[in-house]
Amino acid sequence: MAQKNNILAAAGCAPETIIVGLPNVSGKGRQRDYTPPFMRMDIDEADSPMGEGDTFLTFMEKELFPMMEKNYATSGIRTLAGNSRGGLLVLYSLLYKPHLFQGRLAFSPALWRDEHAICKQAAQLLPAAKGEESSFLFMSLGDEENTKMKAGFIDMMKVLERNASTHLVWQAEFTPKANHQSNADLSAAKAIRAWADFSLLNINIDYCQNKIGESIGFYPQSSPWFSFLFY
Repeated sequence: MAQKNNILAAAGCAPETIIVGLPNVSGKGRQRDYTPPFMRMDIDEADSPMGEGDTFLTFMEKELFPMMEKNYATSGIRTLAGNSRGGLLVLYSLLYKPHLFQGRLAFSPALWRDEHAICKQAAQLLPAAKGEESSFLFMSLGDEENTKMKAGFIDMMKVLERNASTHLVWQAEFTPKANHQSNADLSAAKAIRAWADFSLLNINIDYCQNKIGESIGFYPQSSPWFSFLFY
C-alpha cells in the first residue's frame, strides 16, 4: 500500500512523503522476513531455520523499488522504519544493504537475539564500511522495557560509538515512561523530525528536484520541504 502523506509536510515537520506499508503474514512469515540469515527464526526451537531477511531486502530492491519508481514521482531517497523484530531488520539493512536507504528508524529493535549477534556483526562490518553518501540512523527504546532489550540496545550504542564512520549520522535514546508496546508511538514523531532535519542538511536538493522534474514534466520551484518524496 502506498499513500502520500502531506500532514507533517504541511506542518513544516517533514518533507512530502510517500508511505509504503509492507504488511507481514504474521507468525512464521514475520519471523522469516524480519530475521537476518545468520540468526534463528525462533530461539525456542532447537531446529529452527535461519531467517531470510536478506531475501526480503532483495524483494524490496528488485521488485518494490522499481514498481514505485515506475508508478510514482519518487526522488530515489528512501527510509526504512521497523519496530521490535522489524527494528532488527533495519539494523541488518544498514550492515548488508547500506545503499538501499538514506534514512533508518529502528524502534525497540530486538538486538538481544542470539546473544547480541547483530551487534557482533556490526562491530566487524562497520569499520570496513566505505562510501561517500551520508546516511541517518535513529534508534529508540522505552525506558520501561525489559533487561535483555536494554542490554542489546546499549551494546549496539557502544558498537556505533566505536565503529561508525563519519558517513553515518546516528542518534539513540531511551523514551521516558515507554514500554515495548508504546515506544514506537511515543518516539516516532521525534524520529521523523530528526530524519527530516538531517535530510535537508545532507541530501542534494537540486538532484531531488531534477529527479522529480524528469518524472512529472516540470521542475518544482517551491521550498525543498515539498520537493522530497520518500518511500
